[in-house]
Amino acid sequence: MNKRLLSYLRSVGLAAEATDEQAWEHYRGLRGLQSSIANALNYQEDDHGARTNCDVMIRALGYDPEKPTVQLTAEVAQTATATAGERTAGNDGASANGDLEGATQRSIQQERTRIVALRTLAGSDVPGELLNRAIDDGWSEDRAGREFLRHFREQNTANVAHDGAPAVHSRNSVTGITAEVLAAGLLHRNGIDPTKYFCNIQGDVIRMYHGSSEQLARSAEEAWRFRDMSMMDLVRAAARIDGIESGFHVSRGELLQSYSARAGFSTSALANIFTTNMSSQLLAAFDATEDTTSGGWIRENRDIPNFKTNERARLEKGGQLKKLPRGSEADHEEYTDSVETYKIARYAKQFVVDEQDIIDDTFGGINKHTPADLGEAARQLRPDLVYSIMLGNPNMRDGNPLFDATNHGNNTGSATFAVAALGAARSRMRTQQENGRNLSIAPFALIVPDALRDSAVEVLKSQLVIDGTATGLRPAFNAQSLSGLMLVSEARLDNGVTDPTDPTGATVHAGSDTTWFLAGKASAHTLEVGYLRGTGGRPQMRTFVLTKGKWGIGWDINHDIGAKALSWHGWQRQQVAAL
Repeated sequence: MNKRLLSYLRSVGLAAEATDEQAWEHYRGLRGLQSSIANALNYQEDDHGARTNCDVMIRALGYDPEKPTVQLTAEVAQTATATAGERTAGNDGASANGDLEGATQRSIQQERTRIVALRTLAGSDVPGELLNRAIDDGWSEDRAGREFLRHFREQNTANVAHDGAPAVHSRNSVTGITAEVLAAGLLHRNGIDPTKYFCNIQGDVIRMYHGSSEQLARSAEEAWRFRDMSMMDLVRAAARIDGIESGFHVSRGELLQSYSARAGFSTSALANIFTTNMSSQLLAAFDATEDTTSGGWIRENRDIPNFKTNERARLEKGGQLKKLPRGSEADHEEYTDSVETYKIARYAKQFVVDEQDIIDDTFGGINKHTPADLGEAARQLRPDLVYSIMLGNPNMRDGNPLFDATNHGNNTGSATFAVAALGAARSRMRTQQENGRNLSIAPFALIVPDALRDSAVEVLKSQLVIDGTATGLRPAFNAQSLSGLMLVSEARLDNGVTDPTDPTGATVHAGSDTTWFLAGKASAHTLEVGYLRGTGGRPQMRTFVLTKGKWGIGWDINHDIGAKALSWHGWQRQQVAAL
């Protein structure tokens, strides 16, 4: 016998010292309302489903186990009295106790229906405290809907104040479907796992979802059944979420205009649904696109404050410490700053979807490709900038090109790509000097065109070398197999690259399948890629509705980025005579 049932039996006359057998005998002797309550309380301790059903029934009967006093609710008592009077007036012979039992059962069913409706309405977004209050205080479904909606509006207001963007957890007060669920359904439709990529826009910045992962998993699971929803139905569902419950039956023409006029597109559920979908696809493609400049040989700066000229100062290495004669004063060290300057720039595009595409349900085909294409393009900006510098060989602060044999000692040609050539290039980098001081910069990455990749693998990975000469027929140990160099293979070095800094697209730096590079670590001031502060190094997106004779919805994206070689000491370039 569980504790709640035992407590109730004691409240209706069971002695505190009664045995289990006496308790069960007392239980079997109950009649009418007392028997109904006792039956509801008779469940296994670990049966949570039975306990939930019990709570529904005993609340309807007016019983609180924490306050063991049996008392009918006013509604049950009133219904029972009225029903008993009707039965008596009709001379149907039913007893008052039978009328009470019938009214009780109807009340139980009504209460169960009410609680189920409230739980469905609340879903996973309403706090448990608010839901319990609605159940315990006997709120109707209409009142609960109003209170839940008020809660969501307060949450939305708080989110706007904190993040600068509307929250996505708005809820349809009729069906319980959230904008989050519909957005996840659209992601399913486009082949993206919402639990891995579910983004929203906060102040035009694309951010990954920071809510409960369990809640997002539930939304993603629930959203699976909405993956085939037509665009028209999606717009109507969004309208209901925004409180447009009736009169929104636009079947064609001015669909988005009608909706945005009623809901305010900039803060509407539809904006959240579409923008979440677009930003998630954009970011998924951005992250999935290969970038061979990552890995540690390029320096990143994500804190560029503006689009003005930014100075990147490097403290030059000084001379050696000098021997100090007895009683003499040490000389002051003199520092010299080497400064390179560059600007970041904004790269942007926009795309729109005509309202007719949404009505014709061809929106899916358009949005499935365009955001991914733009995400890939944004990701490729960084390697385009980096390899444009490497192939374009711009002048440095001293007026000489980045790769210069005479002044920088980092440009050599006419050598076959082999173990010896790589060893010579490594030596040239390690023996670089500044103000008479050895820098000893260790090569970190071997960067080759794709045509040289296999040769580079052989040079870096083979432990033994046979050079084919009369004195080299016996295998020799390959010292480069211990170099630990990171191998980077890049097709831009073969094919050339269009310089993104030229808005006309006319500047193309030619590639070469016989030119390869060595680069030191990013700490050697090889090359810096800078991003505008607050963007996290990612593209940004905005959404807008078309007006003034145009119907549809649009997005624009921008990526604020720049790049500059900071020093020549951590670079080597070599051209081979033949493969």
